[in-house]
Amino acid sequence: MVAIDSGLVVGFAELFSDGELQAFLANVAVDVMRRGEGLGRRLVIEALQRAGGERVDLLSEDSSMDFYRAFPHLEKPGFRLYPFYEPDAQQRE
Repeated sequence: MVAIDSGLVVGFAELFSDGELQAFLANVAVDVMRRGEGLGRRLVIEALQRAGGERVDLLSEDSSMDFYRAFPHLEKPGFRLYPFYEPDAQQRE
């Protein structure tokens, strides 16, 4: 989902969905000068409406937590897996 104003991209949301129940929000970005206008929220909602689904899972940076908390939500612990990454011996000790 891309937001364009006067021919310029001012924001986007990248969302993957099974079309029925589950969606994953991979990325949201809004131009710094356009933040606080509700553009990010509209992008997330519109992306989910078009892709289909009942809920959205996502990972968030600490600085964006309040943005996502403004949506109806449940907070759950999660993981980011790196299955092909082999930590060096110092990290295993």
